Amino acid sequence: MLENQVNKLVLPLHISLTLLPMGAFTREHADSLAKVINLVFVDSDGRSPEAYAAAKEAGAVLCSMFKRVREGKSWNTTIKERDRLMKAIVTMDHYVRRFTTDRFLKAAMTVDALNAEAKAKGYGFLDQAPVHKS
Repeated sequence: MLENQVNKLVLPLHISLTLLPMGAFTREHADSLAKVINLVFVDSDGRSPEAYAAAKEAGAVLCSMFKRVREGKSWNTTIKERDRLMKAIVTMDHYVRRFTTDRFLKAAMTVDALNAEAKAKGYGFLDQAPVHKS
């Protein structure tokens, strides 16, 4: 991938870390962050245990944040969650910077298919649908 493409792809990771402490994180930011998390999760499965674990960790933090939002609270993290998210984001950033165009496209198509399947089964925003290998 070209440098400007990679920079655009990792931007939601860094925006998240910037906006969270300011209390300016929104559902749209969560959606953008989830897209990158899903790409890393799918591509790193069987390829990079560290990146796979980072994507799972970031996803878990994002889901915890959304749980609080559903309870009427704002998009935010605990200090411990922010530290976990920061570590995961650094790992995912390094991982995404090694994406090839082919790997990115395969991961994006896989995520789109998984999301369509989950939506058809009634899953909604940030619901964790089981992922099966096929």
